[in-house]
Amino acid sequence: MNEIQSEIDPETGARIYPNDRVYGPFDLKPATPKESKQLAKKESQMVMWDEPSSLQEIREIFAPTLTETEFKSFIGLGKGTGLNPFLKEIYAVKYDKTKPATFIIARDGYRKSAQSHPDYDYHRTSAVYSNDEFQNDNGKINHKYGFGDRGQLLGAYCLVKRKSASEPIYVDVPLKEYDQTHSCWRNMKETMIKKVAEAQCLKASFQELFAGSMSDDEYQIAKSNDKQSSHASKSSIVLDLLKPSMVTEAQLEIIHGLVDISGMSEDRLSKAKMHFGVADLEELSEGQANEFIAILNKGAGK
Repeated sequence: MNEIQSEIDPETGARIYPNDRVYGPFDLKPATPKESKQLAKKESQMVMWDEPSSLQEIREIFAPTLTETEFKSFIGLGKGTGLNPFLKEIYAVKYDKTKPATFIIARDGYRKSAQSHPDYDYHRTSAVYSNDEFQNDNGKINHKYGFGDRGQLLGAYCLVKRKSASEPIYVDVPLKEYDQTHSCWRNMKETMIKKVAEAQCLKASFQELFAGSMSDDEYQIAKSNDKQSSHASKSSIVLDLLKPSMVTEAQLEIIHGLVDISGMSEDRLSKAKMHFGVADLEELSEGQANEFIAILNKGAGK
């Protein structure tokens, strides 16, 4: 009886017979439990962005004010990133119908989506203090510090390395540009500024995933700045309304006429200007002009 030829697989040590041989670039290794779980989770998230009932729920809960075009863009961002709005990883806001919607991704959403990308290698972020040894040599970071007094918090930076890139992407954010006086910024400045740096760097490194999005911290800062700008504008309007009206041309003509009729000397006219706190008659307010006219009329009547 002829013996069936076989050979030993050098990788697995298993005996391979001719009928077992598979031709072509196929990976017959079974998925690990972790890989199976990740695949199932990813497929579940993709179904969420394709299933009409799920999309309707997302529309009602997370994007009720978006236009159809904006909602389609939001769906595209959700599919591309694989993020879940029900886990607060991604959401949309639109408070003004005249302005475009803002698509917001939480810091953990940026991290989760980037780390699941096949080209992701590593990333790291750190805060910088005034007593640290810190040097940025054309993107090459030398940062040393201990557990002693690190001084004043100056900002944070983040490095993100893609496998296909020769150098990591570098982003730094100065605290003075983002510092807020409310919420977590008051008590956890280092944590918050590091979140800003990390989100910005991940977004810059994976633009094909995150283009058109904003981190939740960036959005809150922008919203706060808009409120301050709006408050300053309203205050300016109020001050303008409270500001007294200036003397009119008609009032100036009357004043000059009465000054001539009364024969008021330059010395008395100068004292009158000092009384009203002006250097020239053109600086009088409308009320001061009426008061001066009344004084001049009384003097002319005498």
